[in-house]
Amino acid sequence: MKKVILAIGIVLTLSIWSFAQENLLEKVPELQKLAGLASGGALGCGSGEVTLVTSNGEIKGEIFLDPIHVFGKKIVVSDLIKLLEARVESNKTTVKNQMSGKVSTLVSIALYTLTISKDSKVIPVIAELLEDKDKVICNSAIVALLRLATMNEELKNEIEKISFPKEVVQNAKERSQEIPNWVKIKEGN
Repeated sequence: MKKVILAIGIVLTLSIWSFAQENLLEKVPELQKLAGLASGGALGCGSGEVTLVTSNGEIKGEIFLDPIHVFGKKIVVSDLIKLLEARVESNKTTVKNQMSGKVSTLVSIALYTLTISKDSKVIPVIAELLEDKDKVICNSAIVALLRLATMNEELKNEIEKISFPKEVVQNAKERSQEIPNWVKIKEGN
C-alpha cells in the first residue's frame, strides 16, 4: 500500500511540474522560494540534463541543478521570457505584478538558463534588465549577455548593438567580470 501511495505521489509531482511551465507567473512566490533554496544548496548541487524548448526547436544539454530544481527538466524558453518581461514591465510602470519586488534569485536563475538556450529571441528582454532597479538583476543580465556573446558570432553581433549602462559595466568589473573591448557603454551615465 505504501508503495502505491508513493507511486501516486511521484506521478502527481511530475504532473504538477509538467503543468508548471504553463503558469509560471502565477507561481512566482513558490518559484522564488525554490530559487533561494536551490541557490543556497539546500536542494542539492551538481549538474543534470535539461531540455530547453527554444524558438529554434529543442536543445538538450548539461546544466547546473538550480534551474532544474526551480523549473523542471523541460523548460520552455518563451515562458521564462514572459517572467522577465513581467519584471521589465514592473520596472517601467507603477503597476505591481507578480515579478515586482524581491525576485532577484529567480531572475538570476532564469537568466542563466536562457544563456544555455543560445536563442537570439532572449536578447531584447535581457538587455532591458540592464536597467533594472535591483543591482543583482543588472549584474546577472550583463553576465548573461556576455555569456551569450561567446556562444556564436550571430549572437555576439546582436549583443554588440546594445549600449550598456556605465554603472552596470563598472559593477560587473568590480565583481571580476571581464568586459570585452567591443562592449559599448551608454553615454550620459
